Amino acid sequence: MLIDLENIQWSCTRETFDPLVKLLEKKYLKNNTYSERMLVALDEFFKYFKTVWVSSNERFWFESANPFRSSNNQGIEGINKDIKQSQTFRKLLPMGSFVDVSLRMCQEWSMSDNSLLEANREKKHLFTQPHGLKLRTNGYEWLQNNKESSKIVKVAAKNVQKTLLENVSMIYAVPSSKTSSNDIPLKDYAKERLKSRFDVSRHSSYDDAMITRQSCHIIEQVGKDYFCDCHEGIKGRLCKHSVGLMYKCGTLEITSDVRSKPLGQKRQRGRPKKMPHCLTHSPEPRTVGPVPRALYLPSPNSSIHHPEYPTQVTKDLTSRQLTPL
Repeated sequence: MLIDLENIQWSCTRETFDPLVKLLEKKYLKNNTYSERMLVALDEFFKYFKTVWVSSNERFWFESANPFRSSNNQGIEGINKDIKQSQTFRKLLPMGSFVDVSLRMCQEWSMSDNSLLEANREKKHLFTQPHGLKLRTNGYEWLQNNKESSKIVKVAAKNVQKTLLENVSMIYAVPSSKTSSNDIPLKDYAKERLKSRFDVSRHSSYDDAMITRQSCHIIEQVGKDYFCDCHEGIKGRLCKHSVGLMYKCGTLEITSDVRSKPLGQKRQRGRPKKMPHCLTHSPEPRTVGPVPRALYLPSPNSSIHHPEYPTQVTKDLTSRQLTPL
């Protein structure tokens, strides 16, 4: 049941939330294999679940209630942690000290870099985060494994009745990890998926609805950004499917550090080595020195005067006599 609830949390939309909860309740309460005690416990659980998490103001706990946006307050809690560690030191301050700490904190924050507020998703996640290289590498590997045109279905947004975002220019359907490897083409999965994306009335059971939902992923293109409805992308993060389409459409360049990891292998620890560069300047030519030559020594009996040897040296050489062996 926990897995089924998690699937509802990340896969349903505002239009399919209530119908999927009813199908989930039907799956467990209409199961004749459970004992009577188990059925009573399940009935009590679904009464509590529908009262607190379906009919109340806290019903928008699923991801598509605010698609491709933050669905938690972890960022606010992180800032609160920094304030307690660096500013107040986890102490209850009097009013005067609190005002001084607030002014100092605002001054420090005003001097920090705010370029990420205006940066796009590509710069935020792929080049400034520690996991950016890993994400770019996973996207490149996914693209290499799904190069065929049959594995990426392209649909014009004007042919689709409804989308999760506004100003969508193109829709892509890509295979998921649970896409069946039978003879059914991905195009047929995409058609069925688009039909039941906001309407699950055609499904008679919860499992059939989940099989259709997980048969493929839908990616919506808005400008140069790609938003995937997979388990990772629906949370507003970049996934390997979105990065792979960036490579395919030319929005993102495939760099050498991404190609340095062989397909199917794990990247080694540490920063990848940079490619060697050519010399920026030509080396200075070596100066050629004097060519060594053998010293010419004439025979002792010869009286040849060579112009390169002084007369005195020639006389000394001619005055020598050979010593018999």
